[in-house]
Amino acid sequence: MDTKSLLTKKIRTTQQKRRGVIEKARRGEPVQQPITEIPVVLYIVFLAIFLVLFISMLFFVGAVLFTRLQPEWTQGILAFPVHGGYALFLLLMIIPSILLSTLIIQIGGVLIPSIGNGLVLRDTVRILTDTSPAISITNPRKPSFEDMVTAVQYIDLQALQRQTAKRMGMGFLLMAILVSPFMWQSARMYLGVIDSENMLYQSFFDWEARNISTDGLRVTVGVEEVDSHLEPLYELTFADGTIVDVWELSLPSTPTENLLALTQWLVDQNVSIRFQTLPDLSRLRPSIQEHITGTIESIREIVNE
Repeated sequence: MDTKSLLTKKIRTTQQKRRGVIEKARRGEPVQQPITEIPVVLYIVFLAIFLVLFISMLFFVGAVLFTRLQPEWTQGILAFPVHGGYALFLLLMIIPSILLSTLIIQIGGVLIPSIGNGLVLRDTVRILTDTSPAISITNPRKPSFEDMVTAVQYIDLQALQRQTAKRMGMGFLLMAILVSPFMWQSARMYLGVIDSENMLYQSFFDWEARNISTDGLRVTVGVEEVDSHLEPLYELTFADGTIVDVWELSLPSTPTENLLALTQWLVDQNVSIRFQTLPDLSRLRPSIQEHITGTIESIREIVNE
């Protein structure tokens, strides 16, 4: 079976499932229900609302949640997020954020029946005409608003909306339950100072933070190219082979003053710090170039004091 046949089969299966949901909302007598004809501009407005909700869930709610999930031992001591933890956290939040944003809009449609019924009207008619020859529409490709209202007169669109919202809510809860342990782990990827001889380290695969000796510790500062992208590097290589990068540019980032404080602490412990030759940074935004070169220069000044 080729890709086109698989896609066609998938579409038909989805239509049949959707038809099943529609049939649950069918009534024996015509249902009087408010329906507003939705112009294209209103669809654009709802898309904009979805994007605002999605971005808010992902970045603003995500940042707060990420901070709340961080381990208690990172408070009040010299501690640093491990490179990539926040990016992984956001990646895990993408699908729950999409589902929750869509659910909020769906609930809004339930609370405002005329708008909600209008939003699901065209899709409901399309499913009915595709799966039931009994539904007669003059122009199936571009039915009039009146034809669509007539086609759904035995379908309680509000009941359909409530069923859809319930399914979406269950989907969100299931997804949140599935990804929450991984989100918790990604938020707890930290390296912290205990004393002059030990650091406390927790990676994605560690359920509990573990002590790691600073004997034989080597540090590399610079910029590396990863998958054609330039990323700043503040890499600690421990004697047991553990490698930790504590420099992140994404929010919540490792503040420059924290990197400088770590540098001062490493210098006080006589840890060797090696500086890489910087590659061409011209492909980066000027502000990022300035941040990277300025931070590395400040680190170099502390090392050379």
